Amino acid sequence: MGRRRFLSLSIIIAFTLTFSSLLYAKRFPWTDYEHIKYGFPLFWLVRVLSTIAGPVDLYIVNYSYFIIDLVFWFIVALAVMWLLRRSVSVKTKQ
Repeated sequence: MGRRRFLSLSIIIAFTLTFSSLLYAKRFPWTDYEHIKYGFPLFWLVRVLSTIAGPVDLYIVNYSYFIIDLVFWFIVALAVMWLLRRSVSVKTKQ
C-alpha cells in the first residue's frame, strides 16, 4: 500500500469515526439549562433543549473540539493501520 493511499484511508477512517462519535450522547438535565452533548472523546456538538427563558431547540458546534477530535481519531487510525501493516509484513517474511 502506497504512502498516499495509506494517508487518505486514514483520513477517511478519521472522519467516519468522528461523525460516528455523535452516537455517544450525554444528557445534562440542569434546572435552568437542559442540554445534550455529543461526541467522543470531546463533546463537540451541544443541543440546547431549554434555558431559563423557556424551551429552545438550538445546536452549537465547537469547532476547536471538532478539529481536536478529528486529529485524535486520525492518529488512532494511523496507529492501528501501521500495526496491522507491520504484523502482516512480519507474517509474510516468516
